Amino acid sequence: LTGCKSPSKIAAEKAGEKILEKAAGVKVDIDGEKMTVVGEDGTQMTMGGNEWPEDQMAKEIPKMGSGTVSYVLNSAEFCTIIINEVKEKDFEKYLTEVESAGFSAEKAEYSDDANSIYIAQNDKRISLQLNYEHKSEALSLAIVKESE
Repeated sequence: LTGCKSPSKIAAEKAGEKILEKAAGVKVDIDGEKMTVVGEDGTQMTMGGNEWPEDQMAKEIPKMGSGTVSYVLNSAEFCTIIINEVKEKDFEKYLTEVESAGFSAEKAEYSDDANSIYIAQNDKRISLQLNYEHKSEALSLAIVKESE
């Protein structure tokens, strides 16, 4: 039962959902650190959480096998993930996986003592940007579906 939420936590989440739904005119589902917003047109965006998302735009990129996910923003059009505790060798391995997954068109790379940046696109017109901060061992990943 240690994984169950307390009644007060459930009540607080439900109250927060109602306030946000009324203010924004959207459906809101709060589940601990994760919030899902569904617009009137059915579009969905998920924010928060500390797990790698496996749906919407996140399904278009390889899953990072190391580090600790600290932030997620995921929708059908874009995805941002921040991963901490990523060693440089793990970033380099992930970069190889991303390129092998097809993110190699329109490629631009930059690296200095502070950052390594990789920008590319795949054949589905999905653009990806990786920014690895060497000192903090943090990887910021962003993908967006380009409009046609």
